Amino acid sequence: MLAPAALASFGIAALVSRWAGAFLLDRLPPRTVLALGLGLTGLSLLVLAAARTPPYVLGAVVLVGLAFELYQPATQEFLARASTGARRQHVYALLGVSLSAAGAAAGLLAAVLLPLGVRWLVIADAVTCLAAAGIAVRFLPRGEERAATDSALPARPARRSCGKRRPTRRVRRQATARHARAPTRH
Repeated sequence: MLAPAALASFGIAALVSRWAGAFLLDRLPPRTVLALGLGLTGLSLLVLAAARTPPYVLGAVVLVGLAFELYQPATQEFLARASTGARRQHVYALLGVSLSAAGAAAGLLAAVLLPLGVRWLVIADAVTCLAAAGIAVRFLPRGEERAATDSALPARPARRSCGKRRPTRRVRRQATARHARAPTRH
């Protein structure tokens, strides 16, 4: 009974997480949202690894779900800023290839760690999330001030007077298609 409840709870929480990531991205720089999402995912995975009883496991799974997709809108923002025109298609193709490679590496890591127990696999995932958060903080531009002067990342477009940015229909369609095809976080 725990597995179906955990899967359903995780799925719902992950949907909320992506919306929360978009909400945060409207208020915080992309690097902050990306690092926050990866860091919270890593911390919530450590909570999951420490959970010993079904109620705690279920609660930890919900926490993982709530953090799981926070970084996605910021990732899309960085990719959109880093590319224009025909180059954008190549950048997103590279993202797809890197996700496939990460999935293969994760499968190899799972094959090594599963004999030790699922808990170690969850801990390894937490460590990679925390490491990725640290890398994001170290190597990505700090915020809008730095992005405006960084030639690799054009400045964020001016916001409308209502404070909300609306993606174009094409961008919404592409994001929906990527989300539907993306089975993993990495």
